[in-house]
Amino acid sequence: MRTMRLLLTGIALCSGVLAHSATNTKPGTLEDLVFNPEHLAASLGKKTLFFAPKDQPEVLQLLLATFKQAGLDQKTQLVMLPDSVTPPQALSRAMPRYPLQLRRAGVQGESDFLLFVGADGQVKSLYCYEHNQAELAMAAAAALIRWTYEPVRIGPDQVAVPVLLRQKMLFTIDK
Repeated sequence: MRTMRLLLTGIALCSGVLAHSATNTKPGTLEDLVFNPEHLAASLGKKTLFFAPKDQPEVLQLLLATFKQAGLDQKTQLVMLPDSVTPPQALSRAMPRYPLQLRRAGVQGESDFLLFVGADGQVKSLYCYEHNQAELAMAAAAALIRWTYEPVRIGPDQVAVPVLLRQKMLFTIDK
């Protein structure tokens, strides 16, 4: 667990995700970075573009419900990407490290995240809104923060814009 904390600290500091709390009086913990929506909220503007697959309406409903439940709707208005826009595509995906103790114990899990991807294609902030094993969610977050995307471009000038999207991470053991 100590190694995981050191890894996440390094990643958070390098990526600029480690932010002060809303009151700016003390830095947040690593768990706050992953499980507290306030850090994601700090990245969002008054309006935030988001992506949900058109052919999966349940994902859209889940994203909207999660956004509201986390109180993020108080910070920003979500605007769906237009149909003419190419959805975000991952260019590089860092694979999460399965914590050895959990792998040996046969613990499997999944974690659901909201990712805020900047106009440069880098993951700027994330929020784990559902998980069944916190240590697996932390391992997933350590990998996700290193993912890069082809920037989403809109308009006739193809201006790169930031976007919010949902990402599920699974930890399974093949038998």
